[in-house]
Amino acid sequence: MAVEAITWSVTVASKPEETTAATVSTGGRANGEPVGVRTLFEPLRGESAEIAEYWRDDLSPGQVVAGPVFIAEDDTTTVVDRGWQVTGDARGVLHLERTDES
Repeated sequence: MAVEAITWSVTVASKPEETTAATVSTGGRANGEPVGVRTLFEPLRGESAEIAEYWRDDLSPGQVVAGPVFIAEDDTTTVVDRGWQVTGDARGVLHLERTDES
């Protein structure tokens, strides 16, 4: 019986596309304001807290929101914990940055 083993890999790279009017987020219907609140249990604190919820498409480019906060969208929710902040860019990408050790 003949056995043939084949292995291969592909590496692909490209330049990022330029931002165009079709790819720029201009903010959504709520002008970057919370759309509601949700309850989050914080295990390190041993208690529940009411946390603001934003709709991801509503965040304006460059808007900074300090955690704790929920960033909701159709198919997922991003939880930003205490000691972190989130900033949306012109393409709608969320950037999380640690602000302290809490």
